[in-house]
Amino acid sequence: MDYADTIWSSCSSKSQKALRKIQNRGLRFIHKMPASRAKSHHITEVLHQTGWTDLATWRRSYMCILTIEYKNVTGDTPLYLTI
Repeated sequence: MDYADTIWSSCSSKSQKALRKIQNRGLRFIHKMPASRAKSHHITEVLHQTGWTDLATWRRSYMCILTIEYKNVTGDTPLYLTI
């Protein structure tokens, strides 16, 4: 799901919702949750247990990391962020 994650941030909300559903189905499959519980069991709890983040949060975090790295390379970062 991380492959080309920065590109997914610019896709339509419908496509992002479809990706989120794929991630949720994968988590339910991994945790062997029956399909009958899919609606009643909120996936946030399972995300927390596995240590995963939802795709939207991951994309925002990754974009921040890329921005800081770019600014670090160009010399535009504050001293406390330089490596």
